[in-house]
Amino acid sequence: MNELPENIVLRALVLGLIPALMTSLGGLAGLIGVRGREEHLDVGLGFSAGVMVVASFTSLLLPAIELGGVSLVTVGFLAGVALIVLLDRIIPHEHLLKGYEGPLFMRDRMKHVWLVTMAILIHNLPEGLAVGSSSVVSSSVGLATAIAIGIQDIPEGFAVSFPIAIAGKSKKRALGISAL
Repeated sequence: MNELPENIVLRALVLGLIPALMTSLGGLAGLIGVRGREEHLDVGLGFSAGVMVVASFTSLLLPAIELGGVSLVTVGFLAGVALIVLLDRIIPHEHLLKGYEGPLFMRDRMKHVWLVTMAILIHNLPEGLAVGSSSVVSSSVGLATAIAIGIQDIPEGFAVSFPIAIAGKSKKRALGISAL
C-alpha cells in the first residue's frame, strides 16, 4: 500500500473518493433504459435496497466482528444508529418522496437546496467516518473499508438516479444528485 499518501488526512480523502466514484457508477446504471414505468421503479428500488443490506452486513459488519468481537461491534453499531436517529430528528432535511422533516419553524426559513444538502450530510457522515477512521489503522484497512462501502454505494446511486429519471427529470440532474 505504498501508493497511498502517508499523511492520514490526505489518505482518508483519497480513499473517500472510492465510494463517491462508485456511487456515481450506480447513478449511471440508473439511467440505462429508463422508460418511465412505475413497476420498474418498484423493482429497481427493491433490488437496490436488498443489495445495500447484504453488502453492509457481509462487507462491513462481519469483518468487524472478526476483528473486534460481537460486543464491541454491537456497541459501535447501536451508537451509530443512535447518532443517525438524533441527526435525523434535529437537522432539518428533505426526502425526495416524503418531503420536509424537521422543526416546523425551519420549514419556511430554509431553501430547498439546504434541505437536500442536510439529508445528504446525514447519510454520508457515517460513511466518511468509517473510511477515515479505518484509514488511520492502516492503508489496507482503509482501502478495504472504502471498497466495501463503495460496493453498497453502487445500488445507492442507482436508487437515487432511477426515480429522478423515471419522474421525467433530466438525466444530467439525476446523475448529479446521485453523485452527491
